[in-house]
Amino acid sequence: MSSIINFTEIVTDQYHRSMEYANQLDVPGVHEFRVHVRALRTLLSFAKVEDTFKSVHKLLSPLRDLDVLSQEWEEIRNPNQLELTNLLIYVRNKLVEELQSHDFKKEMEISFLNLKQPLELDDEFIEARVKQWINKLNKLKSDSYEETHQRRILIKKIRTIQELLNLEEIDQKKLTKQKDKLGELVDHHIMLVQ
Repeated sequence: MSSIINFTEIVTDQYHRSMEYANQLDVPGVHEFRVHVRALRTLLSFAKVEDTFKSVHKLLSPLRDLDVLSQEWEEIRNPNQLELTNLLIYVRNKLVEELQSHDFKKEMEISFLNLKQPLELDDEFIEARVKQWINKLNKLKSDSYEETHQRRILIKKIRTIQELLNLEEIDQKKLTKQKDKLGELVDHHIMLVQ
């Protein structure tokens, strides 16, 4: 007999974690908000529920990319190299100004209320879904940017589901190391493109 997980409760908890950081546009706040919204989106994609939170996540992407670029620049710049630093600060302030017109809390609340509830998943569904994601991950063999990015996303999703559903079967350390390395590659690619 398979056990049933009250997935609605898990989604609701993750939603509330996300809401703690909504409308915080400082560097740590943007990062935490995106991390928690990404986890929420992962839960929804795992359950094959419509992702209405994508627009919130996408709006913050340019700001987060700029924050990563700024952090990278700060690590390598000389103390007297202020021109690019000042430009990055200026661009960030402009982005924040644009984003302040969005009420992320309100957008999140509306999306959350539109979710169909209750949502329950059994062990068989969970096992099949994790296997599906791992199979997708194993099929990605190319070193193109697109596949590297897809690999990183899948690793994040698998790690998130493992954490939030307390799954034990996946090698957490190996996935974390791969995700971090792929993250560095993707971040550098983003910086080169911008």
